[in-house]
Amino acid sequence: MSFRMVALACAACMAAYGLSAGEIVVSERAVDFTAPGGVRCRLTAEGGAMWRVRTARPDGTFAEVGAAQALARWMGEKEPSSPQPLSGGETADGRMFTVADGTKAVLAADGSAISFLSAGGRKVVEITRLEPGAGASVLAGRLLDREAVYGLGERLDRVNKRGTRVMVCTRDGYNDSDASYVAVPMFSTTRGGGVFVNAYESITADFGAGRADEWRMEMQRDTIDAYIFATDRMRDVPARYMALTGHPSIPDDWQFGPVVCRYAPDFRAFEGPTSCVVHKYLTFGMGLKNIIERYREMGALPTAVIAEGRTCDIYGRTPEEGQALRAEFKKGVDYLAKDGIRYMVYMSMGSTMLRTAPGYKSEYEVTATVTDAAGKVKKARTSRIPFITFRSNNPDVRSDYKGNMYIDITDPEAWKWYLDSVWQPLLDCGVRGAKIDFCEEMPDDGVLYGDTRFRYHWKHPEVFEGAAIHHAYPTFFTVKLCRELTARLRAKGLGSFMALARGGGIGLQRAPFIWAGDQKRDFAKLDDHLFAMLNSGVSGVPFATYDMAGYHYTSPVQTPVAVRNKLTGAYDLSRTAASGPDEEVVYRRYSGNLAFAAEQRLFMRGLAFTAYSPCIQTHGYVRHPFEFDGETRARYVEYAALHRRLAGEIASASRRAAETGVPIVRPLAWDYQEDENAWGVEDEYLFCDRYLVAPILADADSREVYLPEGAWVERGTGVRHDVPFGGKRFTVKVPAGEIAVFEKEGFKK
Repeated sequence: MSFRMVALACAACMAAYGLSAGEIVVSERAVDFTAPGGVRCRLTAEGGAMWRVRTARPDGTFAEVGAAQALARWMGEKEPSSPQPLSGGETADGRMFTVADGTKAVLAADGSAISFLSAGGRKVVEITRLEPGAGASVLAGRLLDREAVYGLGERLDRVNKRGTRVMVCTRDGYNDSDASYVAVPMFSTTRGGGVFVNAYESITADFGAGRADEWRMEMQRDTIDAYIFATDRMRDVPARYMALTGHPSIPDDWQFGPVVCRYAPDFRAFEGPTSCVVHKYLTFGMGLKNIIERYREMGALPTAVIAEGRTCDIYGRTPEEGQALRAEFKKGVDYLAKDGIRYMVYMSMGSTMLRTAPGYKSEYEVTATVTDAAGKVKKARTSRIPFITFRSNNPDVRSDYKGNMYIDITDPEAWKWYLDSVWQPLLDCGVRGAKIDFCEEMPDDGVLYGDTRFRYHWKHPEVFEGAAIHHAYPTFFTVKLCRELTARLRAKGLGSFMALARGGGIGLQRAPFIWAGDQKRDFAKLDDHLFAMLNSGVSGVPFATYDMAGYHYTSPVQTPVAVRNKLTGAYDLSRTAASGPDEEVVYRRYSGNLAFAAEQRLFMRGLAFTAYSPCIQTHGYVRHPFEFDGETRARYVEYAALHRRLAGEIASASRRAAETGVPIVRPLAWDYQEDENAWGVEDEYLFCDRYLVAPILADADSREVYLPEGAWVERGTGVRHDVPFGGKRFTVKVPAGEIAVFEKEGFKK
């Protein structure tokens, strides 16, 4: 067929121009074409090996604002859009367009396919389907035989996504390996290129599960907006993603841990035994000073403590109560500060936290009208936003759960109150970070979940133009809170604020730390922790951690440990049975059906590979390191010290990760893209700039190791392996408390 070439002065004119099926209209910086089925599309080159493909809205125009643009607006930054001049001509396959960065796009004559070539001439991405639809659009392309696929955010199931079909949506999986806490609709392949869907809506991704030769992204939206990264190497893809959605800030040294966080009732008091009801049982805990003294006795003080319970409340219901709360709060902060330990608080995402803070107004909270499928109002302008997007199996979300109340981040007055009246006093008291939990609760606006639909009443709804609420709100909240509080701390020479978030979406890497939710203390779950870090890294989120060795036991057992007098609050550790109505039994926090010896082996396996990660972080209803035997405690001290010795290399890798997107923890395929044998290795990883780590992820004392091409020296034994292209497999013995680590001579940088 012939092309109708029309020189148009501006994109707006092009959008209004009528096109017949198969016709192509080219301006200096854009290509408008009609794909099969009458789908109107636009192709632009954005520079830096990035191309953008969009389909038109029903009115014939093309939306400029997608997820990346909405986030940039929220952060007060220039929107990432810079179409480059195009040149090209007809070829046997259609029309080829070239830009100054050397990458090319080849558009089929009938508009049915687009191929993208890297500057090196490699065909790295092929789009074969552009099918917008009412709330169900499809973007699809060709998969080569054996082509491996990586990305989609922080997932706990596997690393190579080839052959899978998954939902890219953040939800509270609570020990579900199929869940995702951080949803990033971006992937790269061993061909070299990558695809990023520029949308906060939930997406179903299929990589050969439906059709063996096709990748497919199904979107809950009416139009398609995607970026294609035409790079030769997978390792270059995250840098393009960060150019669109923001680079992480580089954490302060202390943020790499060890960070100690234990679920309530620990830290609920400064000193002495403490307790609270956990899952219907009064549970025993220790005060902050008691816990830190135990770490001191081991010789392994943490760099930070995350305290839970009422740790944010410094006002109380009366002035007198507020004064007492602040005094108790400052006692803990000052005690930690003597040893250089930072104090962090725990919070639910978006929580207004302190309604007792001066100047609080109820209109600062988000409200929504809840209707049924027919539009009948269930609740009008409620501030209780329930968890309705996916039913959770998290016991912390009880059957009587009524939801959370969130700050309206679109209201400048509310946001200013939040920073000035809630957070600034906490900073003044010495708080240096927050663990931000439950980031998966907010329903999308207008989406029907069963028989329930939400309509939000934002002060300025335009903030969420081009951004679905479920993923955008936790991301917007976390990244801006982190930036604003970091600016306040740095203005006083106090470093940066640590935001350790559990969930969100596109752009969350700016915060910059995430953690992998609540997983069992079980050998079967150790690989979930590794998968979470690897998947996060290749998805542009390099600063990831997890609850070391697990958050809770597979089958908790309630074991009585003391009796508490209800009238005096005193604890009697010599008895485990109440003798009257004024007494109640207190149960041990860490009781479980995992035998003590087995738990120690599991703990040491989890500890060993946590040391070779960006951050050591502990949390959960499980034992502290000091509650194990002498050998296990010694191993904890050893690996904590090792992590500190690696601080320089971690800091160097962190700077590179923030600038270039190269993950600190990454799969072998990332550096050995041409080695097909490396593509299937999912239980090893590359760490910093020269280590290959092969952790034991089962109750065993040996494992098979795959070494790719190069000269490798085994740490501890000094054994050298000279490996040709194609790799080498062999078995190593690794006793409990040890780990197989190989150092490469002349490691690629």
